[in-house]
Amino acid sequence: MTDEEFNNLVERDGRFYTDDGILVRHASELGIDDHTIADTNFAMYNISIPGTTIVRTKKQAQKVIEILKKYPKRVHAWDTETINVDPTKESVIGKGNIICASAFIGPDVDFGNGPRLFIDNYADAEGVIMEFQEYLEDPTYFKSWHNYGFDRHIFFVSSFKSLKITQIESWYQC
Repeated sequence: MTDEEFNNLVERDGRFYTDDGILVRHASELGIDDHTIADTNFAMYNISIPGTTIVRTKKQAQKVIEILKKYPKRVHAWDTETINVDPTKESVIGKGNIICASAFIGPDVDFGNGPRLFIDNYADAEGVIMEFQEYLEDPTYFKSWHNYGFDRHIFFVSSFKSLKITQIESWYQC
């Protein structure tokens, strides 16, 4: 099975089918080994969320980075979600992995399927977030983080080894 055929599997009722309707019961039927199928995040295949652009590949990442870079005068709001760390029970130092990130820069910006951007970085999409490194480290673009200290640390631990994520100053008027 080619990568394209594998990526075009259709899920119905928790089972996966080829595009010609053949039920896939086991990894061997796909022509891949069990390890590969175990590392596949089937929950993200064929998912569509209205108004949300989902990025799962490096090619998709490059496309949305071009769009992000068209708006240097706007605040780019970012957040990450992680696994392998529970900050309520343990120190986060040296722990955790980014499984996804989200961004928003305005309701009028269309990344392909709407203004909300979701970057998958889990299982077979692991490493996609690395495509954003140059953009995230570029001070030209104003970025605001949901939890800057944690997000900065988690990027360092899980992906970016020469991290220089930029953040705008936050000023609140009372």
